Order: sequence, then structure tokens, then C-alpha cells
Amino acid sequence: MKFRNEKIEMAHSCMIQSIYEVSKIEGVPFTFPQTEQIVLKEHDAKFERNSIDFDTVIRLKRGYEMCLRLANDEDNFITFNDIASLNQVIGQYAYISYGVLRTTQPAVRYGENVYNPPEESDTKRSEWKKYLTITKTSIDSILEQFFYIIKEQCFNDGNKRTAILVTNVLLLKRNIGFLELDLNKINLFSETIFKYDHNIITIKEAIKVIKDNFIVSNIHDRRTIPHFDEHKEQIHELEESLRTNNITKNQLAKMVGYDPSNLNKILSFKIQPSVRIAKLIGDILKIDWKIFFD
Repeated sequence: MKFRNEKIEMAHSCMIQSIYEVSKIEGVPFTFPQTEQIVLKEHDAKFERNSIDFDTVIRLKRGYEMCLRLANDEDNFITFNDIASLNQVIGQYAYISYGVLRTTQPAVRYGENVYNPPEESDTKRSEWKKYLTITKTSIDSILEQFFYIIKEQCFNDGNKRTAILVTNVLLLKRNIGFLELDLNKINLFSETIFKYDHNIITIKEAIKVIKDNFIVSNIHDRRTIPHFDEHKEQIHELEESLRTNNITKNQLAKMVGYDPSNLNKILSFKIQPSVRIAKLIGDILKIDWKIFFD
């Protein structure tokens, strides 16, 4: 597929990581390598295919693929039917009707807390459809819609996942970037949604949190892993392996075909490599490549 702007190409290259992050929010227990295996080789993946966790990853894969196709269209907008289709694609449960505006009154759980969204009605459904049909052009209006879908719980289920995908379609269409659910800040993400849903913070305050922490416009801004001290042993092992094999970091960068400055971030556990790069480093340094994901 030929991408019409650099942000869509970037989002495509980061798709597996994005699927992994959203799946963790949904409580899927798979590791990143397991998620990658399912996404790349779903028919060969050695997992129980009838499990909800496996199905969640596959449906997120379909959702992100559709997200990229919609973002790559020349149209500067998406329709209500596009949004409903995204909701239908990511649907997890056979007993729930996806892709249609809700006709029930669900209770949304935030740990021990419960949020009761606005009561559904024909008037409410007309309001939701009208709002979702309006073209959003600015980053603030796009993120306002993100919070609107979640707070109103427009669909029967999957509203958060739908809001994430719709937001990414619109951000990518405008070459702004995409929504990155950095798992190191996931408590902040969930807390912001909770506070806005319960009217503790304003929409402007909620939007600012997302803009400041979860919008990625540069590939080197993502996958940051905090708690440097937690990786002292792994860093020491990597440095010892470099010395033992008489290889410098610059030489290793050339061997794996990777930018030296970013390879150094990988070796210091500041960013996470793809499985392919991790395996290359592991083979060259004769270490277990899973060291980067422990």
C-alpha cells in the first residue's frame, strides 16, 4: 500500500505495538512477542483460537487495518457508517450487536467505581448520529469527539476502542500524528477519562492531557520505557556481551542496519525494539533476544 503522508506510514510501521497497547487496556495477558506472532501469523499462532483474548487481538488487527485504509483515503472526512463499521469490526462478543447505536443502559466500570452514561432514547440516538457526522478538522475537535464517544457510550460496546480508532483516522488524515497509548502512562490515560466522565475536569483539561502525553508525531517520541534503574542488570549483560564479542555499539548498529543513536536507546532500555531487531541483536551478541521484553 502506498501511503499519502508520512504519519500514516509511521502508524503502519507501529501498528503491532499499537495493537499490543490497546489489548493490554482490554486486559489481554499476551506479551508483545505473542501479540506480534498472532498479528503476523494468526493462522500459525499456537494459541487457543476460540479464546476471547486471541479474538480481541485479531479484531484489533482488523480495526487498525481499516483505520489505516480510511486514513489513506483522499476524502478529508469519515462518515457515520465508517465509524459504525469500525465499532463492528472490533466487536468481541457474539451476544452484543455491534455497529449500531446503543439501545440499552450499560454501566461502565472503572475498577471499583461505576459510571452510568446518559440514558438512551430516540432523541439521544439522533443527537449521537448528528454529532458523529460533523467533520472534525482541528486536533481539539478530534479529541473532543474522542471523549464524546466514551462519555456518551454511543455504541452497545467497544466505545473506547472505537474512539481510539476514529481519533487515529482523523489525526492521520490531517498528517498530525496518532494516538499512542504509552503503557507507562496508562494510569494517567484512564484517570483522565474517569475524571472527565464524572465531570471532575473540563473537556479542555482532558484534551490537554491527551495532547501533552499521548499524541505522537515523530517515530522517536514513542515507546519510552521509564525506570532506568530497573534494567541495570540487563544493561550490564549487554555491555559485557559487546566486550566479549569485541563489537562496538556503532559496529552493532551497522550489522543490524539500525540508526546508532536509536540503537543506543534500545541498549539502554529507553525504547523497545521490534522483535526482528531484538532477534538480530540476540544472534550477534549470543544472548536471549527476549531480554528486551522481560
